[in-house]
Amino acid sequence: MIISYANDDKTYLSHHFNVQEFRCKCGQVHEILIDSSLISKLERIFTAINCSKIIVTSGYRCEKHDKTVGGSGCGQHTKGTAADIICYSQDGQPISSKKVRV
Repeated sequence: MIISYANDDKTYLSHHFNVQEFRCKCGQVHEILIDSSLISKLERIFTAINCSKIIVTSGYRCEKHDKTVGGSGCGQHTKGTAADIICYSQDGQPISSKKVRV
């Protein structure tokens, strides 16, 4: 289910993720769309590969920002169903994206 959050919402979506991590990087004030199944998938990754942390480098994107970063303006980030992430191991090192697959 896709839920719309206010730009300043600080709600925790799960044990490891909060709304602010998914805010559009454009700098404008607008809603943040997040699919609850995306959060579930991220939590499964966290557990499956025993992460110390996962950093969301890009979550929700408004249409304009999605186009700015090379997207179509209507991709999965604009729907709240995608996130770019970096996973870190227990020793603090980034985990290769080849090991992180959903």
